[in-house]
Order: sequence, then structure tokens, then C-alpha cells
Amino acid sequence: MENIIDMQKSPLIHSNERCCYFITSQRNLMSFFGAGMIVPSSSQFRYKEDSRQRFEGAIPFWKGGIPALKEKEDFSDKQRMVVVEYNIDDINKYGDKFIAVDNINLIVVNAPIPLSSVVTVYLDSDDAITDFVMRLPSDVIVEHKVFQVLPNIKVIEEEPLGKIKKVENIAPIVSFIDSFGGGLRALNQLNAFHLENISYISDLLLDCLEHFGYKALSSPLSYQLGCRTKITASAKRIIHRLLPILQEIKIEEGYDQFYILERLEASLQQEGGNLSAEVGEWLIYVKRVLDADIEAPILADDGDLFKRAILLFLLRPTLSRLKGSVDSSISPGPIVLSIAFFLAGYTDGLCRLGSEYKGYYEEFNQFTKSLIDSLWNNSEVVINISCLQQSDTSLSLVYELNNQALLQLPIQKVTILDRVFNLAKLAGYELIFDNEKQELLYKFNLEGGRHQIAYIEMMKPQVEGLDVVKLVSPCLDLSGSKLKALTKNVAVDFLKRNSSGSMFCSFAFSEKRQTIVVQSLQVVNSLSGEDFMTFLKNVAVVADEYERDILGKDYF
Repeated sequence: MENIIDMQKSPLIHSNERCCYFITSQRNLMSFFGAGMIVPSSSQFRYKEDSRQRFEGAIPFWKGGIPALKEKEDFSDKQRMVVVEYNIDDINKYGDKFIAVDNINLIVVNAPIPLSSVVTVYLDSDDAITDFVMRLPSDVIVEHKVFQVLPNIKVIEEEPLGKIKKVENIAPIVSFIDSFGGGLRALNQLNAFHLENISYISDLLLDCLEHFGYKALSSPLSYQLGCRTKITASAKRIIHRLLPILQEIKIEEGYDQFYILERLEASLQQEGGNLSAEVGEWLIYVKRVLDADIEAPILADDGDLFKRAILLFLLRPTLSRLKGSVDSSISPGPIVLSIAFFLAGYTDGLCRLGSEYKGYYEEFNQFTKSLIDSLWNNSEVVINISCLQQSDTSLSLVYELNNQALLQLPIQKVTILDRVFNLAKLAGYELIFDNEKQELLYKFNLEGGRHQIAYIEMMKPQVEGLDVVKLVSPCLDLSGSKLKALTKNVAVDFLKRNSSGSMFCSFAFSEKRQTIVVQSLQVVNSLSGEDFMTFLKNVAVVADEYERDILGKDYF
């Protein structure tokens, strides 16, 4: 067979030693574009033999040129052949300790390589490029500018390979990266769910990473929302057992919810012998719902949200069906729906995810690169959440994994208490958020072993653009019959204290707490965390001094 490179046609080009080339087929290229990365053959969706078959599935890159291919290699058909050009530095970066061969002409890596690092994808002709782009399925996104017609590239002589480093089976981690990425991309649909509470997202991501064996940590500097929705111990156990099952599903072969449930029950039983009564009852209930023995409930955002989301996923196991469930009789709440969306995206994985979830070519490939950078060859993952203010009324939370931004979710305008909570956190103070009363509190340890509690209460905005809170610390209990203690003389004494030139706060009666409190109003727009805590402590100290000097107590 004639060599694929005709050395007589034109002068040699692309012989730069920093360039390296991977040879594959158009069919494999479709899978690469679908996943946003080139992967070893054992990890590829619908693999068709190419140059990887010579290296136990690892990816060969020829340095500075390409070899003459043999007739028996099907992918050497020039009309269907694809040559992918990378810079050698990128291959070394991702190959790292997973390099199987490295000699003067060849480097073979057993690692995922992001498509965003591609220099050029070469096909035989302009017609071949046009034909390839036209034939792409809807779940594959690409831009025409990444392609060029295959030029004359330097033909290199292959050196004897010598000893090849044993190729590890990295399919499980590559499969997890693909699944986890699919779940993250599905979560982008939260933009349409109008969620007021997304505090559960970080727990969902942490648990997903932990199930695969990562040491998953939440950064102490993460932006904290006051309202917290946590995963229960039983739901966490179920999710840890469910995710590996979902990762193995081949969606092109269809879903079998009963098979998933059967495998889930078997996995839970293997974990620790007998199932807990709570989990066992839940499994029986889910099976009865799937069997239509009992009517599927309305899956509103109450009860155990994660268990409800798993039930929703089993009832509607695809992203399209989940979208349709909003107008159905089960009418899922937005939190339940969003968790089910993650599970469906996780099941699909990046490669098989629909194009509407992938977005634009460059953005999707940058996402995949960031995903690989955060998870590949790492044993520990730190999640950090930051708040991005895009306008006066638009805020987003940005989720970073190992400093790689992978998810950005819009949130309702952050409450003043959320802002105060994070101000104090940055200054080293951990305020306590009372969700029921919608207030913050802090317990001060004062001199002489005394203690004093202080509260931060919401105030209705009076002036547009100014965020005001009330700082409150109680000092005299007037609940029930104790109100009689508030005599005329005591009331006048409080008024005199308020008129003191050294008072930056005031005594007042709190109907909410049925106590005399020391209070102060503070504008928090431009305050630092240190300044805010200084004002809060001042209120607490004045209240404690009254308790100590007048009442001889340390009640509050």
C-alpha cells in the first residue's frame, strides 16, 4: 500500500520538535468531541481500533512527525484517517507518572488528554472536513475552525520500543470523571429552577467524591449561606451505593428501574449485613411505587429531600422525562428535581449528554479541561464556594474544585444576614444561624469568666441601598410576672443611662424576647468583619455590665 504521506508533493512542514501527533479514525474522533477529551481505548465510548491497539489501549503521540502506516491497519485509510496535533508539554503534563513509553520519536500516555489543548485536527481534504461535521450526531459539538487539511508532515522512523511500562487500568477513574462531569453539566439547569436554597449542592458534590475514594473537603473560606439543607445518614448511605450502579449503565441499551433497585438493595445488604429498618422500609416503599401498587406521591421539597430525589429519578430516569415531571401529578419541588437532575446527568456522563447541556464548544472543552485538572492524579479534592456579584440584583455562587471553577449557579439576592455571617467568618468568628427565627447569634466569653449572648436581627429596609441590622443583647428578663420589676424608677434609670455621652447603644424593651435589651442599629454595607464584631461585642459588654453591677447575675 502506498504510504499515507507523499514526500514529493510539497516541502515538509510541522516538523517542530515541540509538536506531537496522535493517529485515529473519524469514528473515534466523534467520541472524543462528545466527551471533550481523548482517553485510552478501555475508557472510550464505542471504540474503533486505531493506533492505541499497539500499546494496550494507551495513547501514542509521535514527536515531530508521524510514522508510515502499514496496510493491515484499517485506520490508515487516508480518507478516513485523523491526525490530532498537540504540544508535547501538554502531553507530559497529563501523562506525568502514567507515561508508558518515552523515546526520541514517541511518547505513550495512559491518561485522559483534554481536547481544549488540541492545536489542530487534520483530515484528508476540505470535503472530508465538511462531510465529517455534517454527519455529527446532535450530542457532539464542534467548531469548524479546529480542522485543517492534512499537510505533508515529516515521516519518522520508529525506534524499537524496548520495555513498555505496564499500563494500569484507569478506566474506573476516567469513567467517574465522565459521570461526575455529566452531573455537573446537568446542574447548570438550576438556572431555570428559581431555587432560593442551594446549600445542599456542596454536600451532594462532597458525598459523590467521597464515594469514589477521594478525600473530599470543604474549604474553610467557602462562602456560607445561612439556610442549610443537609443530607441524612441513611440517604448518604443509599447514594454511595447507587452512584457506582449508575456509572455502569449503558443508556443506549435503555433503563431498567427494577434492575437498578435490585442491585441497590443487594449492594446495601453487602455493606453491613442486615439493612436498617429505615432503609429497608424505604426500599419496599419505592418498589411498591414503581410497581404501581401505591400511587406515586407529590414529591415536594419536604421530608428527606435526597430520598425523594432518588425516587423521582427512578420514576423519570432521563433528563427529558425529568423536565416533563414538573407538570405531572408528582409535581416535584425544585430541590428534589435538581438532585434528580444530577443523578440523571451522572448516569448519562459527559460523552452521551445532549448538546443542550454541553453549551458552546470552547466553553465545554474548557470545562472538561478544568474537570480533569481538578480530579486527575489527585487523591484530595477541596471544594471552595465564592460569591460573584454580577449586578445589583444578580448574584452567583461559583464552585471551585482544587481551584478549578466547574459550576456557577445563580442565587436569590443574598440576605443581609448572609452577608453578616460571611463578614464575621472572614474575621475569624463563627456566628450561629437560627433558621427558624431568621437571626444570627454569638456567645461572647468575657473577663472574669462571664458570658454574654448577642443577637443580630433583620431590619426592614428604610433607605434604598442601605443594609441595616439590629444588634441586641438581653440583660433583664421581664417575661410573665417578672414585668412587675419594671418600676418607674427602673425605667427612668434606663433612660438616664441612654443619655450618657459614653453610650453608643441604648437600653430598650424587646417585645420579641420579653426582656430589656441593649441594642444598636448598624449599616453593614461598608463595614469590615472586625469592625462589625467590635460593635457587637460593645453591645454585649454593656448588657453584661448591667447584669453584673445592678443585678449581680450572669444569666444571659
